[in-house]
Amino acid sequence: MAPDNLSHPLHQLTCDCKSIAAYRPLTDDNREAFHGLSSRSRERWPGFGPFVLSFRRRQLFRDAQLIRLGARALSTLIALVERHGAVVSKTALQRIVWPNTHVDEGNLRVQICTLRRVLEDSIAKPRYISTSAGEGYIFIGELSCLSSKLVPVA
Repeated sequence: MAPDNLSHPLHQLTCDCKSIAAYRPLTDDNREAFHGLSSRSRERWPGFGPFVLSFRRRQLFRDAQLIRLGARALSTLIALVERHGAVVSKTALQRIVWPNTHVDEGNLRVQICTLRRVLEDSIAKPRYISTSAGEGYIFIGELSCLSSKLVPVA
C-alpha cells in the first residue's frame, strides 16, 4: 500500500534563478543548495523532456509554448512532480486535487489520462507517469532545473 505521507522533502525541487543559467540535473550534491534558499529567492521550475513546469504560476510549457491544461490536471501533475520517484496513493491525490470533496476514482483516472495525452506518455512504456497497480501513480521522468529567465512569460 502506498504511504499517504505527502511531505517528501527530497523530492521537492527548487531552483535559484540567479545562479542557474540552463538546465541542470538535480543531484545529491546540489540538492541541499536548492533547499537552503530563502522563499524570496527561489522559484520552482522543474524540467522534464521538452516540458517545463512552473509551480508558482501553475503553468506547463512545451518547447517554450504554453500548454492549456485544466486546473485539476495541473494540480495532479504538480503533486506527482513534487513527490518525484515516490508512489502517490490514489487517496492522497484525490485529497490534494479535490480537497474537502468526495470524488470517484474515475475522476482521477480522467486527469491521469489527460496528462498522459498532453505529455505524449503511454501506459505500456511510460516516460513520465507510471502506474503502481492498486496503489497509485509515480512520476518517473528525469527532472532538471531551469532558470526562470529562460522560460517565456505567458
